[in-house]
Amino acid sequence: MNSMTTLPKKLIQAAQLESVRLKRLLAESRVRSKEEIGKAQLTIGYSAAPAKNRPESGFWVSVRAEAVVKDVTLTAPESAVRIVADVELRYNLPDGFELTEEDLTIFAETNAVLNAWPYLREAVQNSSVRLGFPPILLPLYRLSPPTPQQPDQPKPTGEENKAPKRAARKK
Repeated sequence: MNSMTTLPKKLIQAAQLESVRLKRLLAESRVRSKEEIGKAQLTIGYSAAPAKNRPESGFWVSVRAEAVVKDVTLTAPESAVRIVADVELRYNLPDGFELTEEDLTIFAETNAVLNAWPYLREAVQNSSVRLGFPPILLPLYRLSPPTPQQPDQPKPTGEENKAPKRAARKK
């Protein structure tokens, strides 16, 4: 069973996003223009973790996104462009709500990333443009990847999802 299905629904329903703040933004370029980069390779990563100290009525989660552009034509490719954005999200919980550290970690790695993603996308995109490069657009964040179709299986038509027709009742 994956972690998204074990996250208690009551935590998802109870947590209210109170605030989002940009905690850190690093944007650096080792080249003056995109023309100085031979063959570019973009790598995007992210991480999330709950804060160690928690207020009584909620919790904080830090989420980081990093975008790195490297010139892969170099023998020892260095990052030509690197952007790191950290945001901190503050969530409120109802009085007396109890949660475990495991629940909090799972929430941070799923729901908090989903909540932070638009802010991280904006920070990375704006920073890349300010560095004089084309916009770096983070992809959409998805809680679960789409299920790939097997080549030998027919594509769903929707018929298999319909409920069977009921037989008419005799009076």
